[in-house]
Amino acid sequence: EVTELARGRSQHGERRLERVFRDSGFAFMGVTDAQGRVVRRAMPGTTVGDTLRAEVLAAALAGRAVAATEILGVEQISREAPGLETSVALDVVVAPGGWPAPSPSLGSGMVLLAAAPLADDDGVIHGAVYAGRLINGDLGIVDRMWRVLYAGETYRNDPVGTVTIFQDGVRVATTVTGKDGARAL
Repeated sequence: EVTELARGRSQHGERRLERVFRDSGFAFMGVTDAQGRVVRRAMPGTTVGDTLRAEVLAAALAGRAVAATEILGVEQISREAPGLETSVALDVVVAPGGWPAPSPSLGSGMVLLAAAPLADDDGVIHGAVYAGRLINGDLGIVDRMWRVLYAGETYRNDPVGTVTIFQDGVRVATTVTGKDGARAL
């Protein structure tokens, strides 16, 4: 079954992949062969045959299950989940006294990416399964971190503490709000 899934020829494996994807909360999920070439993506309307270049995937193809943040280009994000690339196109806003913006918008996205080897009973690796979630614009992740770190604490009706995730010096997810009450992205 693992060998067939890594070749993109397992209907049972493909149905299971789609079911796990649907229930997981990941933005994208897929399967590669032993060379890292994508043979199946869980999201309908996606293509296969390209190579996902990510350190996490390389580690999985070497036999280790790994999760880490990776920076993926807009084109790769679009291949993984058509339409998701619009979430990457955050306009770069420079805060007063902040660093100068490297460009007016980001051309890549920070992704929480996990991958695991697909090995047969003899331990031979035939490919990998991977899944990712875009962090850019994901307010839920920073809100959850804030609740864990600060437990909803306030001082004079204002929240205590902030949580911000930066990509190349640019806020991509934050609990910080501007004067208008909108998130300072």
